[in-house]
Amino acid sequence: MRIVVDEREKSSDLPNFIRELGGRVDFAQLEVGDYILSNECGIERKSIKDLIRSVYDGRLFDQIFRLQEEFDMVFLLIEGDLKEIEEYSENPKAIYGALISLLLNTKVRLIPSPNPLVSAQLILTLAEHLQRKRGVGGPLIRKGKKGENLYQQQLNLISSLPGVGERLAKRLLEVFGTPKRIFNASLAELARVKGFGYARAEKVLRTLETRYKKEEVIQKRLEDLE
Repeated sequence: MRIVVDEREKSSDLPNFIRELGGRVDFAQLEVGDYILSNECGIERKSIKDLIRSVYDGRLFDQIFRLQEEFDMVFLLIEGDLKEIEEYSENPKAIYGALISLLLNTKVRLIPSPNPLVSAQLILTLAEHLQRKRGVGGPLIRKGKKGENLYQQQLNLISSLPGVGERLAKRLLEVFGTPKRIFNASLAELARVKGFGYARAEKVLRTLETRYKKEEVIQKRLEDLE
């Protein structure tokens, strides 16, 4: 299993544990999230102290909102003893309220973990489930399998765009009719598609219109995911 990890996680024990357990870690400067398991799944990792700080300064909601704009599956990994919230926070109810608000108003799912070793085991188990058993992820531009029909190839092509899973790819093809019309669509036209929005439309257009520079393309790190 290959995991793309934000460079700011290099000082953590978690990437090393992932390697020791048989996973492959590719570091990249990620715009959102800390761990990418597939092109549809991103994880934000928080220690108890960082969780508390991020609630008070507003970072947590911003990070989760941006993460769910990029990925169909979003996880918040909370690492440490949850009892420490009572110890380190002056207002524990505010922290609990923030977590409940995220669960009710976003698509984030919580993963509690007592330590980095368990976190590594959880991440690798989830990555295996996504990449092998469910067939989620893989190269952003997936090669068509022998015998794969034209319509499936179109679906694979569109779902390779950043933040676009198979469900949203189908919706785009239903609205625009052909991949060419999707690629030629304006920001406003893409943003009007249900579930797409301006933030995702901007990312797609930036991907399509920016001149290729190998060292700046973070998505290249995902091409080896299976």
